[in-house]
Amino acid sequence: MSKVEERAPATFTQTVDIEGQATLKRKVISWTADKTLTHLDSGALVFCEQQSTAIDLELPTAAAAKAGWFIDVILKDTGTAAAHIDFQADSALVFIHLADGGTDSAADTVETKQSINFTANATKNSRCNIVSDGSVYYVTCHTGTTNEIAIADTGV
Repeated sequence: MSKVEERAPATFTQTVDIEGQATLKRKVISWTADKTLTHLDSGALVFCEQQSTAIDLELPTAAAAKAGWFIDVILKDTGTAAAHIDFQADSALVFIHLADGGTDSAADTVETKQSINFTANATKNSRCNIVSDGSVYYVTCHTGTTNEIAIADTGV
């Protein structure tokens, strides 16, 4: 068995064929205080730990992020204050799936909004997948009940 040395990341502009086994590990970001992401954070798993005061996650504009930029935000630990995700001046098409089948929230339609947040009522393991097409963000969230994720027309 040959030894594989750890090296600097490589960028490929052509198709790469891999024989054998390859391992992919996504970047992990811990969100416990106000944080700003950049285009370099694409593909990250963002683990949110709500606090006793509100925390904000600022995303790059969809144009700066470029088409194909994505993150997954997972509520790791709940707290007593909201955790806001701001799409900057861009709007996002948001769809929230409720595990309990509730219909009195954004779950029944796609909404165009500028920010979302895990409320103080959010359940551990609630999550949002956020993808940019270079001009707008597409957001799909999964949670337990109707008052766990809120959406707004303004940033944070």
